[in-house]
Amino acid sequence: MGHGAPMVDRLRRRGTTTGLGVDVVTTVAGDMFSLMRATLLTSHVGEGPALSAADVLQLATVRGAAALGMADEIGSLRVGKRADLVLLRTTDVNLLGGLHDPVGTVVAAAHPGNIEAVFVAGRQVTTGVPAGLPAAVSASAGAVTA
Repeated sequence: MGHGAPMVDRLRRRGTTTGLGVDVVTTVAGDMFSLMRATLLTSHVGEGPALSAADVLQLATVRGAAALGMADEIGSLRVGKRADLVLLRTTDVNLLGGLHDPVGTVVAAAHPGNIEAVFVAGRQVTTGVPAGLPAAVSASAGAVTA
């Protein structure tokens, strides 16, 4: 798509507050796990030193919150902040390496299928697909391709 090399390290070296987000899902999936993995891998082809898994996790959490101007509310677990959490099943085969390197395992190997529960502002939210969504997506796709 002609986007060029990733800019994360170039922006960070110039003091720009950066986080992770996606607006076009044609080159990477729209979930944060895929985005973290892509960021980690593509940092090895850009200018400067490659990012570590810890750098990438910070971009997805505390630095992402700072980039949004919301660092006082979200991005880390601290008294007075919202309790936004994603709990993963660490017994899933792709996450077994987490016993040795939990941050690296989450950044490099986790995917949405590993999610056990999600909490937003301390309240558990539903993570399943709403009952009518598959039929609505199918109908929408049919209208677009007709």
